[in-house]
Amino acid sequence: MVGEEETYRNAGDCGNDNVDNLVADNIVAFGGPRDEERVLRRELARLRQEHRDLDSAIDALETMSTSDKLQLQRLKKRKLVLRDRIIDLEDRLNPDIIA
Repeated sequence: MVGEEETYRNAGDCGNDNVDNLVADNIVAFGGPRDEERVLRRELARLRQEHRDLDSAIDALETMSTSDKLQLQRLKKRKLVLRDRIIDLEDRLNPDIIA
């Protein structure tokens, strides 16, 4: 649990630019649209797992009587940022094309 708290301590430090750069670097390394989709799906799976982990960490902190309110607020903020990023990647993988 301590590792999770350290990981999410600076919730505001997670920008979409960092993830976009990571995805772009992997696409260049692999090349091609199929590889791009594979990289995006891998990143989406990682973000979903991190979102679930945050959910567990938030639940654990909320059950503690001496929980740190600021830490809880940071985790919730990080979870919202992750959710936005997940939605962005889902939209990139499954564009809503109106014919």
